[in-house]
Amino acid sequence: MSEENQQIQKKKVYFFYHNDSFESNKFLFLKLYTPNFSNPDPYGYIILVKQAVRGDKFYIPLTEGYVKVWNDSKDNVLFFESTRPLEIFTRAYEVFFSPNKVTVNNHIVDCGNRKIQLTEFDILTYLMTEHSEAFEPFLYILCNKLY
Repeated sequence: MSEENQQIQKKKVYFFYHNDSFESNKFLFLKLYTPNFSNPDPYGYIILVKQAVRGDKFYIPLTEGYVKVWNDSKDNVLFFESTRPLEIFTRAYEVFFSPNKVTVNNHIVDCGNRKIQLTEFDILTYLMTEHSEAFEPFLYILCNKLY
């Protein structure tokens, strides 16, 4: 399928109040190495992954708190923001991610192999203005883990 004819998947985004329990030992530590030179951290980004029966939940640590992103049973994107510090994880792995291959235009995220239009809540603008350090990790989760 040519890029011009590529179908755009529409995904609704909702803020969902969802308190977390960190009692579980089902956390994975995911470290993203990125070639983006605008990222001042030479070690890349950190994402925590909580494995769950109904689908994994992805946690992006912030200076104070975290942003959590996951899918619901209707395949919507849910997110929650907390000022609570993240607790300890158990296992770790690393992955290389190039955000330069992901483009965002008019609420459409072009992941290269598919395009995703985010509707309902403008999470892209929200993250860029409120938590810019979570923007590229969110794109990674959206393009590589949720869809």
